[in-house]
Amino acid sequence: MPAYTGTLRELLPGNLGNVAAEVLTFTDAWTWSGASVFSGAFTASSTTTLSGTTTLSGAVDFTSTVDLSTGTITYRAILNADVSASAAITRAKLAQEDLAVFPIQLSSWRQADQAPMGITGTAGDHFYDVATNVHSLKGNTPSSSTVTDISLIQIILPENYVDGQTVQIRISAIVDAVADTHTLDLEVYEANATTGAVGSDLNETTIKTVTGTAQQFTFVITEAGLVSGDRLNLLMTTVNQDADGSDGIVDIFATDLLCDVKG
Repeated sequence: MPAYTGTLRELLPGNLGNVAAEVLTFTDAWTWSGASVFSGAFTASSTTTLSGTTTLSGAVDFTSTVDLSTGTITYRAILNADVSASAAITRAKLAQEDLAVFPIQLSSWRQADQAPMGITGTAGDHFYDVATNVHSLKGNTPSSSTVTDISLIQIILPENYVDGQTVQIRISAIVDAVADTHTLDLEVYEANATTGAVGSDLNETTIKTVTGTAQQFTFVITEAGLVSGDRLNLLMTTVNQDADGSDGIVDIFATDLLCDVKG
């Protein structure tokens, strides 16, 4: 069959129009310069150029070169059923989910001396408390003074974290009885996987003031150079200042890692 340039209308016997419902197989080079609709199976085993508006609604099999260098290609979304069970799709090609949430369990935090979180107050440490099924980390009662409490944890950036993308730590807190000044601070250090050594504090967010209204406080982490699997050492500090004897303390109800991921 020789090469052909023209419209499908000219090709069909009796000028039947531009719809081909039967199977069409082209073994030589073909160029379609007019609008065409192929509703049957379409097989092109040689070079095919489609320069007009072309609709292929049947099965299409291109076994040779297809020239799509100009014009606009319109196609439906790729569905789950279209993807082979053996398809090896790399993580880099997946859609990115921004600020995926990874909870940090309250009981996983440790005290200042690295001991497991206690259930009663110890000077300088947060402790774990359960009141009417509400779990929290608490600081110590200031009793008309200023009390500083800390807790520590090491977290790992998940394997699906997108290298160099957003990392945040979110802490939910409230003051149970408002006194003078109550603050929340966070320090974040990347730990070397071989030596354990750390660099400078990666937290970019200033100290937060905690009030009698429950809030979520977001601490932004410098993401440059961070990759999946990195170890981050966190140090959380609360300061309870009390000058009038109301003994308000900061209650921490939730801690979360937020980061951009794929897959």
